[in-house]
Amino acid sequence: MQKNLKRSAMTILGGAFIVVGLGGLVLPFVQGLLFIFLGVYLLSLEYHWLKSKLEHFEAKYPTLERYAKRFRAFFDKI
Repeated sequence: MQKNLKRSAMTILGGAFIVVGLGGLVLPFVQGLLFIFLGVYLLSLEYHWLKSKLEHFEAKYPTLERYAKRFRAFFDKI
C-alpha cells in the first residue's frame, strides 16, 4: 500500500512538472526546460523504461550527462 501511494504521488508530481514545463516553453516567466527535466527525473525514479531512455540520452549527449549529474547531486542532498 505504501509503495503504491509513493508511486502514485511521484507520477502525479512528475506529470505536473512536465505540464508546467510545457507551459513554460511558451510563457516567458517560467523556466520550461528546467521543469520538464525535473518531471522526467522524478518519473525515472519510478519507471525503469524511462530511466533507461534517460541513460541512453545521457550517454549520447555528454553535456546532458554533466547537467544530470549536478541535478541528481542537488536532489540527493535534499
